[in-house]
Amino acid sequence: MSRGYLAVYLFFCALIAVAVWMLTYGLILQIVFKDGRVLHLMTTTNPLAPLEQFAAYFGNRSLRLVALSAALPAIAAAAFAAAFGLRRHSSPLGDAAFEDMPALRRGGWFGRQGHIFGRFGTRILRRQDDRHHLIVGPTRSGKGVGYVIPNALMFPGSMIVTDLKGEIFDLTAGYRLANGHQVFLFSPGSQKTHRWNPLDFVRADRGSRTIDIQNMAAILIPEAIGSENAVWQGMAQQVIAGVISYVL
Repeated sequence: MSRGYLAVYLFFCALIAVAVWMLTYGLILQIVFKDGRVLHLMTTTNPLAPLEQFAAYFGNRSLRLVALSAALPAIAAAAFAAAFGLRRHSSPLGDAAFEDMPALRRGGWFGRQGHIFGRFGTRILRRQDDRHHLIVGPTRSGKGVGYVIPNALMFPGSMIVTDLKGEIFDLTAGYRLANGHQVFLFSPGSQKTHRWNPLDFVRADRGSRTIDIQNMAAILIPEAIGSENAVWQGMAQQVIAGVISYVL
């Protein structure tokens, strides 16, 4: 419920409280003091008769007790109306909706730092958080130019970008390099690529060296537990480990 609707509903609850108070006030006068004139005026020609009488005779102790007694059911009625109207309603179809400008402001989507998500009108949608993001849209709908490329240009930290066509690298690598960042393109199937040798990460000392080689062989040839080929996969791992040891 938005703030505007909340304010309107709370005002409605206040009107209920006033109406119940006036009705109870008139009933107490009629039942306890055998004076039904205020209740009669309220239900016929002057709905505000209880308020007018109480204001005119505020110094009367008996009327103050009547007003205080009438306040109890009035407060109870307003509280019941508020609890009934403001409770969370379950929706079997969900309650997701597109956010409007007030909701975006409350959510902090117009910050100066953080990930860039696009534009709402003339305002840049930007939010600082570590949550996962899912950008959904058809081909050529602006996912790259609206989210990927701006963040590849502006994100201050390190990134790993899956760039199948090389377009993101072509558009952002020069800017990142000019601002002092290191940029690497790893494309094993292309002649235009940086090199990466996993054997460079094998530690030199004997104990760590054996463990690193065995781990690398297990990654290259994973062993399927329970498979009829498990024995051959295990032997293949040993062969690969031996070859790596020989090369090093």
